Amino acid sequence: DRASAAENYRKAVALAPNHPDANYRLAVLYYLDGAYETALPYAEKAREYGARGAAELIEKIRGKMEASGE
Repeated sequence: DRASAAENYRKAVALAPNHPDANYRLAVLYYLDGAYETALPYAEKAREYGARGAAELIEKIRGKMEASGE
């Protein structure tokens, strides 16, 4: 389930903060849960470290944040 996946990715990011895929996947899980403000820093780190799809995810997150007034 998503909750246990998120917990595992949080642990992975804690162990390897620069890991692009762990940051990206954690951002995706937060995005899917509607936690856009939480997702954004992970997506930005993922982009910084070269994760594919991170730039597009950031655009989606920012769009949702704007639409919800965050």
